[in-house]
Amino acid sequence: MVKLVLVKHFMNDKAYVFGTTVDLDKGDIVEVDTQFGIQRAVCVTDSFEVSPSNAKNIARSLGGKKLKKVVGKYYFLPNSVLERLKKVDEAIEE
Repeated sequence: MVKLVLVKHFMNDKAYVFGTTVDLDKGDIVEVDTQFGIQRAVCVTDSFEVSPSNAKNIARSLGGKKLKKVVGKYYFLPNSVLERLKKVDEAIEE
Protein backbone atom coordinates (compact mmCIF):
# COMPACT_ATOMS: atom_id res chain seq x y z
CA MET A 1 0.00 0.00 0.00
CA VAL A 2 1.03 3.60 -0.60
CA LYS A 3 0.24 6.28 1.98
CA LEU A 4 -1.00 9.65 0.66
CA VAL A 5 -2.31 12.92 2.09
CA LEU A 6 -3.98 16.02 0.64
CA VAL A 7 -2.43 19.35 1.64
CA LYS A 8 -2.96 23.04 0.93
CA HIS A 9 -0.27 25.65 0.83
CA PHE A 10 -0.96 28.69 2.98
CA MET A 11 -1.36 31.16 0.11
CA ASN A 12 -3.33 28.80 -2.16
CA ASP A 13 -6.79 27.22 -1.89
CA LYS A 14 -5.96 24.30 -4.19
CA ALA A 15 -5.34 20.89 -2.58
CA TYR A 16 -2.38 18.79 -3.69
CA VAL A 17 -1.63 15.11 -3.07
CA PHE A 18 1.70 14.03 -1.58
CA GLY A 19 3.18 10.73 -0.53
CA THR A 20 4.03 10.20 3.14
CA THR A 21 5.69 7.53 5.24
CA VAL A 22 4.08 8.62 8.52
CA ASP A 23 0.50 8.88 9.76
CA LEU A 24 -0.78 12.44 9.46
CA ASP A 25 -3.96 14.06 10.73
CA LYS A 26 -6.12 16.78 9.22
CA GLY A 27 -4.72 20.11 10.43
CA ASP A 28 -1.12 18.92 10.82
CA ILE A 29 1.47 21.41 9.57
CA VAL A 30 4.01 19.75 7.28
CA GLU A 31 6.83 20.54 4.88
CA VAL A 32 6.49 19.16 1.37
CA ASP A 33 8.94 18.81 -1.51
CA THR A 34 7.55 20.85 -4.41
CA GLN A 35 8.83 21.94 -7.80
CA PHE A 36 9.70 25.23 -6.06
CA GLY A 37 11.61 23.55 -3.22
CA ILE A 38 10.54 22.77 0.33
CA GLN A 39 7.26 24.52 1.23
CA ARG A 40 5.07 24.61 4.33
CA ALA A 41 1.51 23.29 4.02
CA VAL A 42 -1.44 22.11 6.10
CA CYS A 43 -3.05 18.67 5.80
CA VAL A 44 -6.67 18.90 4.68
CA THR A 45 -7.23 15.16 5.14
CA ASP A 46 -5.89 12.42 7.36
CA SER A 47 -3.30 10.32 5.56
CA PHE A 48 -4.83 7.36 3.74
CA GLU A 49 -3.60 4.26 1.96
CA VAL A 50 -4.21 3.23 -1.63
CA SER A 51 -2.90 0.38 -3.72
CA PRO A 52 0.22 1.03 -5.81
CA SER A 53 -1.88 0.86 -8.99
CA ASN A 54 -4.27 3.50 -7.63
CA ALA A 55 -1.29 5.67 -6.69
CA LYS A 56 -0.08 5.42 -10.30
CA ASN A 57 -3.57 6.38 -11.53
CA ILE A 58 -3.55 9.40 -9.23
CA ALA A 59 -0.13 10.40 -10.59
CA ARG A 60 -1.43 10.03 -14.16
CA SER A 61 -4.44 12.21 -13.33
CA LEU A 62 -1.95 14.87 -12.22
CA GLY A 63 -0.44 15.00 -15.69
CA GLY A 64 1.90 12.05 -15.34
CA LYS A 65 3.98 13.76 -12.69
CA LYS A 66 5.70 11.65 -10.06
CA LEU A 67 4.13 12.10 -6.62
CA LYS A 68 6.21 14.37 -4.42
CA LYS A 69 6.63 13.62 -0.71
CA VAL A 70 6.02 15.08 2.71
CA VAL A 71 9.51 15.67 4.14
CA GLY A 72 8.69 16.81 7.68
CA LYS A 73 6.03 17.53 10.27
CA TYR A 74 5.89 20.41 12.74
CA TYR A 75 5.31 19.72 16.42
CA PHE A 76 4.17 22.21 19.04
CA LEU A 77 6.32 22.32 22.18
CA PRO A 78 5.08 24.40 25.12
CA ASN A 79 7.50 26.98 26.55
CA SER A 80 7.92 24.88 29.71
CA VAL A 81 9.34 22.03 27.63
CA LEU A 82 11.61 24.39 25.71
CA GLU A 83 12.96 25.83 28.97
CA ARG A 84 13.77 22.33 30.28
CA LEU A 85 15.54 21.46 27.02
CA LYS A 86 17.55 24.68 27.26
CA LYS A 87 18.68 23.73 30.80
CA VAL A 88 19.75 20.29 29.59
CA ASP A 89 21.77 21.88 26.76
CA GLU A 90 23.43 24.27 29.20
CA ALA A 91 24.33 21.43 31.56
CA ILE A 92 25.87 19.44 28.71
CA GLU A 93 27.98 22.43 27.61
CA GLU A 94 29.49 22.85 31.13
